[in-house]
Amino acid sequence: MHTSQQQHSLSNSKLLYLSQKIDNCLLIIGKYSAWCLFALTAVTLYDVVSRRIPALAFFGSTGLQELEWHLHTILFAFLFAGVLVKDMNVRVDIFRERFPKRFNLHIELWGTILLALPYVLTVIYFGVLFVSIAFIAGEGSTSSHGLPYRWVIKSAIPLGMGLLLLAIISHVLKQYIAIKNNPVNNHINEYINKDEINSHKTNKHNEINKNNAINSINSIKSTISSSSSLNSHLNSIPISKNKKIIAISCIFIGILICVWMLFVRSTSVDDPIDWVYYLPIFMFLSLTILMFSGYPVAFILGGIGLLFGGIATWMDAFSLIEFFNILPRTWTGVAENLVLVAGPMFIWMGMILERSGIAEDLIESIRIITRKVPAGLAIGIVLIGAIMGATTGVVSATVVMMTVLALPTLKRAGYKNSLAAGTIAGAGTLGIIIPPSVMLVFMGDILQVSIGKLFMAALVPGLLTAIFYIIMLFAVGVVLPKMAPKATDIPDRSFIETFMIVLKGIVAPIFLIMMVLGSIFKGWATPTEAAAVGAFGALLLTILKGRFTLKMLTESIQNAAFVSAMIFFIVFGATVFSYVFRSIGGETILLDAIEATALGPYGTLLLLVAVIFLAGFFFDWIEIALIFLPIFGPVIVLLFAGDFSGRRDELVWFGIIVGMVLQTSFLSPPFGYTLFYMKGAMKGEYQVKMSEIYQGVIPFIIIQMLIVGLIIAFPEIALWLPNKIFG
Repeated sequence: MHTSQQQHSLSNSKLLYLSQKIDNCLLIIGKYSAWCLFALTAVTLYDVVSRRIPALAFFGSTGLQELEWHLHTILFAFLFAGVLVKDMNVRVDIFRERFPKRFNLHIELWGTILLALPYVLTVIYFGVLFVSIAFIAGEGSTSSHGLPYRWVIKSAIPLGMGLLLLAIISHVLKQYIAIKNNPVNNHINEYINKDEINSHKTNKHNEINKNNAINSINSIKSTISSSSSLNSHLNSIPISKNKKIIAISCIFIGILICVWMLFVRSTSVDDPIDWVYYLPIFMFLSLTILMFSGYPVAFILGGIGLLFGGIATWMDAFSLIEFFNILPRTWTGVAENLVLVAGPMFIWMGMILERSGIAEDLIESIRIITRKVPAGLAIGIVLIGAIMGATTGVVSATVVMMTVLALPTLKRAGYKNSLAAGTIAGAGTLGIIIPPSVMLVFMGDILQVSIGKLFMAALVPGLLTAIFYIIMLFAVGVVLPKMAPKATDIPDRSFIETFMIVLKGIVAPIFLIMMVLGSIFKGWATPTEAAAVGAFGALLLTILKGRFTLKMLTESIQNAAFVSAMIFFIVFGATVFSYVFRSIGGETILLDAIEATALGPYGTLLLLVAVIFLAGFFFDWIEIALIFLPIFGPVIVLLFAGDFSGRRDELVWFGIIVGMVLQTSFLSPPFGYTLFYMKGAMKGEYQVKMSEIYQGVIPFIIIQMLIVGLIIAFPEIALWLPNKIFG
């Protein structure tokens, strides 16, 4: 019996060793592929400069643009596997943290086998066919100045999915061994019989094997215990209350949707139940249920799309073969989309700024400027949030950065905890709406509107929100000065010394904003190319500040590349889901339901906004944009196209409303993501209770809701500037 256990343990150690080797190889491939982001930025920047300076134009612009999306394709395709290995996949893990660990392991194992594996194998198979057709046809660029051998870059997607298949195999091995050895009652180290390992320490080779096995065990530990550190702060709320809130809300919403759809069906058709008609409902409910299981969203979207595509084909309501023929072209279209190319470069710009020290200098400058103003420091934090939002475009980075740097400053100045926390949370979310926002880039592509127009439309609402924040804080400083005392720890300096400190802190971010937005205003660069300009500007500022190191460059590129790959993996899954959903009648049933409610255009808009607001409690903006906007966009066009000028202004207007609503949702208790970003970044003596955070954000939520109401009532708030600039 003992020998059998030893053999079993040794077998497990070999499997873990194999898993670790696979993971290491995939991470190495991903880290080297991440440098495509640097090349992408350089090529895009060169394209901009060569158009302005013809003497430097050694290559045609068409060829350069095609090279950009070639690099873009390699960037995310070869990093998909690394995203799974690093456990960077987006999850809705509110319930997952409450489930037993063994139950979560089963979800991971069976979700991977039933959803991820068929999805990835399907992509590989039809991707190879797609590449073969391009190779046989000798497909090249449609332009004589473009790049030849189109099949080469098209092969990146099946190759990337092949690497992902290896990651899935490694993932399944780890989950299987963890389940088999019951990690709930035993430490992972007990998976391997220590005596068995020690008995093999007869030579150096076996010692190396032991170390590798232990490294693999540590990897399994990370796999089992991994969960969002931010959402772990939900423990600040009583668990029973937490569960009740979520469960009751989800059950109520689910029942409401089902009753609504059944009512629509019963009033819109008289024939017997047509199960094909209900497929979109079952598809959406399946998506929602699986989302709350905590399994990666990208695999759920792709797997559910594939499953219901097969069911609809079996019911003669859908052509799966046609779908498989179209799908590779759709994915290639995503890779070639020069609008989406901007995303990784804006993310990299934010990663560089996070490490540049610009924020520290900016905070000190604002403290000096506002030292004699009531609530001056809090007002300064809002200004910093607006500036950093306009430079990084990444909310999580801004919120975490401001929490680490500004919260200690506010608390030392004597600010009430709730006001300090609320100010940081409110100011940090300005990056969602103030351009260049990464979210707006993706929303513009989904809604098929100009990114430049969307940026300009977001500028006035974003600045208006910041102004209202400042007015509210000033009033608090005047009426309740003990909550927001003036700064008293700033030493007296000469005018020249003060001016130089302020200049040092403000010039850099203002310079970067002018580079990004100014290049768009002047017509020197498209919004995509402006992302490269911004990334270069951030890198240049880091060099000038003496903060540049090769380690900083490597880490920022790799982090930005993996985050970008994670986003695009969800984009691919959402492409599958949305195509099947629309093809089997999802839009039709939604329009039928809206007609049955007889709410009218603005009543329907408020209903859609409410759905997005509630979704913001549980989903990140990526899932919301990719799942809801393709469905809601056509509804908005149908309801409001006649009220606008016919230049898709209704979608620009709707995009800004969605951005503002998500800003409010991410700030709203009890599940706003921003609150957990902030709580997770608090350290040591500068901790703030979750109840104080909830109390502090309420005034900012009210202001945001007021701005949303104003935009709905007066669309010109959002549309005046883009129409003035772009006509």
